[in-house]
Amino acid sequence: MSRRNRLPELVIDPEFESYVPPLTQEEFDLLEENILCMHRVMEPIIVWEGNIIVDGHNRYRIAKKHPEIIFSTVDLGVDTREEVLDWICRMQLGRRNLTPEQRKYLIGKRYENEKRSHGGDRRSDSFSSSGQNDHLIMTTRARIAQENNVSESYVKRAKEYARGLEILEYYEPGIRNRILNGELKVPEKDVRHLLKSKIGLQSMDAEALLRKIHSGEIGSELIDSEYQSVERAGGDKSKDDHTEKVNVETAFITEMTDALENLVFRWNFALEHPHKSLCDEDLNKLQALFLTGLEFIRETQKKWEEYHGDNSN
Repeated sequence: MSRRNRLPELVIDPEFESYVPPLTQEEFDLLEENILCMHRVMEPIIVWEGNIIVDGHNRYRIAKKHPEIIFSTVDLGVDTREEVLDWICRMQLGRRNLTPEQRKYLIGKRYENEKRSHGGDRRSDSFSSSGQNDHLIMTTRARIAQENNVSESYVKRAKEYARGLEILEYYEPGIRNRILNGELKVPEKDVRHLLKSKIGLQSMDAEALLRKIHSGEIGSELIDSEYQSVERAGGDKSKDDHTEKVNVETAFITEMTDALENLVFRWNFALEHPHKSLCDEDLNKLQALFLTGLEFIRETQKKWEEYHGDNSN
């Protein structure tokens, strides 16, 4: 059911809003300009339980700022918070302008939310109750991976990435959005590592860690050493060196895997959507991008064969 009022009093739910990638200031200003030009909010604000905003937080803020603006609401019509969160994730993952960080965060949140809705243990990737639940979670991960054209390991890492961002957000509110928008560059492995090193993180000065992030000296080494000192106090140096080498190699392979999956997703998205609305100039730009990408792949293949030889046989 929809309703149309001058200014219904709506509620902003922090968890719902955290699932929606924030607009940049430029994007917000452009949205405000368009709304003022039309003298109304053209797209209804989606709500749950009559007044809790699900989609349209920025449109509502603009309407509050300009009381003369008319807007309408439409109730989502679902029963549970988990259904709302799942809907938000699906809608946001359909956007074409997501950053790789935003996409990974949303996939991770969707996976975690579906685990929670099925009664899963939020602390691990396995349920403690039964093998049937173990099968269920693996099915959930596989389905989410297939729907988003990524691997199951990507979905698992995305969940760790999302949780790692929540840890950072706890210590410094607002930092999550800065990372997701690309304003602050923090390697995924360092964000994920926060989840894996909770013991070390709790014994550290969180402000010192954040200073390292802001200065570009990402704190994974500090967390690593702190975690190892708790887990293996007095351990031999050779084992630490081996662990560090394995961690670096694993992180490198993970970064390469994510980069490839993001490339495949973006190119498939561009190819699967019709371009009838594009003018000739935009089509030429799109073609140039594909040609540039193909040329880069060819050059990369040559370098690989020079360094490692052709191992395709």
